[in-house]
Amino acid sequence: PLREALNRLSLLRLPCIETGQGFFTAAPLTQRKCSSFSNCGTLETGGIRLAVDAATDEDIAHLNSFLKETGGRGTERDNAELVALEEQFHETVMRLSGNGETLHVLRNINGRIRFVRWIAMEQRGRTSTKNEHRAVAKELKTRNADKCVRLLSDHINFRMEKITEATREGFERIYVCERS
Repeated sequence: PLREALNRLSLLRLPCIETGQGFFTAAPLTQRKCSSFSNCGTLETGGIRLAVDAATDEDIAHLNSFLKETGGRGTERDNAELVALEEQFHETVMRLSGNGETLHVLRNINGRIRFVRWIAMEQRGRTSTKNEHRAVAKELKTRNADKCVRLLSDHINFRMEKITEATREGFERIYVCERS
């Protein structure tokens, strides 16, 4: 049972497995999460470029309806619900690209970075995330691929910066002792 559990965790790249040698600690959390966010950015900006051409007006209207329906109760939602909505937005945009394989890859990455998204949600205003999503959807409606890519890239990069900052501050609190 232990070996099976470790093998399953290695699929998520939590411990690293060396054939014939065993399991080892994976790369530091911050480094792995930054790589995952970088991969998200690459996938999603490519996906939104495809979505500009592939999405129907009805698809885009549905995305805007989703944002309108879910955007009004931000202060009443807990972080788990907000993170789920964040993922749903990004996966919906990827679905609009028409590329099911990249959607599958994005879902896999989202599963690995879900818990650090909570950090970003607390570090960052909930309103700013909603506004950024709305701006992306607005540009998608106008079919402005370059602006969609820029807005989505800025959104993901800012989120990565906030997570890195929060992780660093957390490590400082754990490992740095103040002397009186």
